[in-house]
Amino acid sequence: MPTKTFFNLSDDKQRLILDAALEEFAKHDYTNASVSRIVAQAGIAKGSIYQYFQDKQDLYLYVLEHGMQKRFAFLRQRMGFFPYLRWLMEVNFEFELEQPQLSRFLRQATYGEVPFEAEALDQSRATSLKYIWQLVRQGCAQGELDVNTRLGAFIIHSLLGNLGDYVCERMNIDPMTMTAEEVAQVDRMPAHKIFDELARVLASGMAPPVVANPSTGQTITFPTTALNQTDTNFDEDLEMSEPEMNFSASDIANMENDLDFGIPE
Repeated sequence: MPTKTFFNLSDDKQRLILDAALEEFAKHDYTNASVSRIVAQAGIAKGSIYQYFQDKQDLYLYVLEHGMQKRFAFLRQRMGFFPYLRWLMEVNFEFELEQPQLSRFLRQATYGEVPFEAEALDQSRATSLKYIWQLVRQGCAQGELDVNTRLGAFIIHSLLGNLGDYVCERMNIDPMTMTAEEVAQVDRMPAHKIFDELARVLASGMAPPVVANPSTGQTITFPTTALNQTDTNFDEDLEMSEPEMNFSASDIANMENDLDFGIPE
């Protein structure tokens, strides 16, 4: 993570350093990338770079984080909220498959019991939760969503955090026990059907477009979207049994407490 000295630089100076680092890391792998070439391209003294970053790895990781943020922003600007969310589901699932040990560690840091639980929660949830909240807020501002931003962020963050486990259980696979070759051969189609259906449910709701009010007999019309293409044979096509979901009183209490996670309305 950059030092305060780096963030005290002007935006133009920060951009100049990051652009020089990006050019170097794009042209060369990490081992062969040269800090000397980076500082020469940026027009700064070599000693200065270590006032801004701890070392070469620190600089590399920040360029990586900065690049991912720009990539997400680029995609979000060109995709509607729900297509983008559908894409996030698929990307997260691929991460579960290809990085199972890291995925399990991140879940344990977020939801497991550790001596420094508060610090672990803050570290593991802050970045992703803030990013999801920003997506929800942007969706509301653009008229794609009509929801309290904190509640919307909680729902989507919780969903994405547990979706990989759910899909793997439905598909009866365990990435922790699979080789890279086996992961590559996994049929993604059942997972994609789940993502499509989940995006449809989030966009359109769980009720049918028109239902009868049982107390009055009047019909209630719900808005539909382009995603409302129900696959009536969804469960049959997946050919999987529905796992049991048993929530204890403490589980429910934790869900309710999580609604207040320290981000603005």
